[in-house]
Amino acid sequence: MTPAYALYRRSRSYQDLSVEEQREAVQSWAKGHDYRIVREFADDASGLDTARRRGFTGLLAACSRSRTREANVVLCYDVSRFSRLEPDEAAYHEHSLRLAGVQVIYTHEPGTNEAGVTGQLVKSLKRVLAHEYSQKLSQVVSRGLRAHAEHGDWTGGPPPYGYRRAAYQTDGALRLLEPGRWKAKGERVSLVPDPVEAGIVREIFDSYAHRGWGLAAIAHRLNARGVPPPASPTIPPRP
Repeated sequence: MTPAYALYRRSRSYQDLSVEEQREAVQSWAKGHDYRIVREFADDASGLDTARRRGFTGLLAACSRSRTREANVVLCYDVSRFSRLEPDEAAYHEHSLRLAGVQVIYTHEPGTNEAGVTGQLVKSLKRVLAHEYSQKLSQVVSRGLRAHAEHGDWTGGPPPYGYRRAAYQTDGALRLLEPGRWKAKGERVSLVPDPVEAGIVREIFDSYAHRGWGLAAIAHRLNARGVPPPASPTIPPRP
């Protein structure tokens, strides 16, 4: 069997084709076409940002080392899983692999593996469509976040010190959410003052603005009382 690398990518949790689904499909295709996957590279990151894709950059690095390279083939589900970069940049990366002696095979993208003009045209079109899809999706997401913010909803990420996330109930009341608890589909989330941390924030402001204390003095006083500092959650909560 021919050794091969495998590349998987999913940029957003709500999009179709999870990494596991891609893995299952590509592995099944490999077995049916006499390929043996020797190493897998995966990313849960946007296909528009190469720097954030450690799996992708790791694959490029592995393929560039001809003496230690384990395979001369890369299996990828389709063109959009390879990348959604600018079409020219996406083509550049595939061209670089080809110059290094590595072939990219798209296991579930009809026409892209054909030799000659046909395959090049299909891949070029698919790259343009993949890039355009990501750009439009980014615009839609940005508009949605702005609309939520205009209504006073929290758009995501850890809340600032002194605040807690709370979800609107059917009667309009707000119920505090536990740290790390993701919001449910259709649930509206806002910020409310934390009963403990809000008092600390007021004390810090009063000490600095009205008493003339420096930051070091304020920090020393809080530390002496055992007030815990802000801490980032292990799993950043969704909005």
